[in-house]
Amino acid sequence: MAETHLAKRGPPAWGPIADSVTPTLQEEDVRALQDHLTINGGDFDVRIPIEEIVGLLRPFNGRARTVVSKLLTGYSVGMAAACAGVDPETVSTWGKRHPEFGLAVRKARDWGFRRTAERELQRRAMAGNDDKHSGRLLELWLKREDASYRDKSQLHMEVVHRALEAESTVSQGWKDVTQDAQTT
Repeated sequence: MAETHLAKRGPPAWGPIADSVTPTLQEEDVRALQDHLTINGGDFDVRIPIEEIVGLLRPFNGRARTVVSKLLTGYSVGMAAACAGVDPETVSTWGKRHPEFGLAVRKARDWGFRRTAERELQRRAMAGNDDKHSGRLLELWLKREDASYRDKSQLHMEVVHRALEAESTVSQGWKDVTQDAQTT
């Protein structure tokens, strides 16, 4: 990795996220995150560019950087916050006050979650019948954490569409009755 990715400007002094000591990004730590996020598909590897990972981590001080780093490894927001010595509400508050941090948290959580989920799905698929009973728990976890795994999202849109259609029909009928009353 080129030193320029790690040696660029330091983190800003952001109020509640500011720590007195911000460790420098170490190349081996960033590479370990990249290796963790790599998806191996037999004939191919999907790698997140190291510049993207550094771009997520570099702007933040110690505790905020710890949260983003732990989310990249697949930790939940609660566990990542605990590793940084704060509670999940603090992470949420930081994200609202500092949109850049909020975006980094969402992106890191998405990358970390997807990698963890894909790794676990692949492991269970290879396990065959040896691990069939925990499959339902994995399914429930995936549906809770990511809307793209949920059932019936189209049905919800259909219900909303039909409700709007019914409302339009009722209001049109009301307009017709009102117009008839005015002409008489």
